[in-house]
Amino acid sequence: NEEGFTIQELMVVLIVGSMLVSFSFSLFLFGQKLFGSWQKKTEVQTSVTRMLQVISLDILQSKYISEVSDTVLSLTKQSDINVRYRFDGTHVRRNGEIISPGKEISLAVSISERNRLQKYPPLLHIKVEGTSKSIQYLCESEVSPPLSSKANFISEVK
Repeated sequence: NEEGFTIQELMVVLIVGSMLVSFSFSLFLFGQKLFGSWQKKTEVQTSVTRMLQVISLDILQSKYISEVSDTVLSLTKQSDINVRYRFDGTHVRRNGEIISPGKEISLAVSISERNRLQKYPPLLHIKVEGTSKSIQYLCESEVSPPLSSKANFISEVK
């Protein structure tokens, strides 16, 4: 009676071990792919939210809005600094400089005016949509300049 393993026992151990290694590798690749997609989704959401916050902050700090359209927002801040946004469907420019994220994410911004009672400044509806390959994220907000600056706004902004 010799001690040791038979060829059949070694083959079973080899097959089961190979299956475990294969399963572990597949699980690792799945986790890596899932993490990558979450990372891209978070990047798009962060870019959209940041853009909405930057535009909203400029509106809140403004004392005069001279132009509102689908492609342009022009305003003068309390510190008499002129700010002009241009939206071309993929990039956002602030005073001529691109402030939207890199090439992988395109941002579409639209701003529309919602008239309220005459004693209040206009309410601006801002919509920012970010797209990157198969990921889309939409964020909306309504912003009104401070009441202290209501007298300086153009009432017929279109």
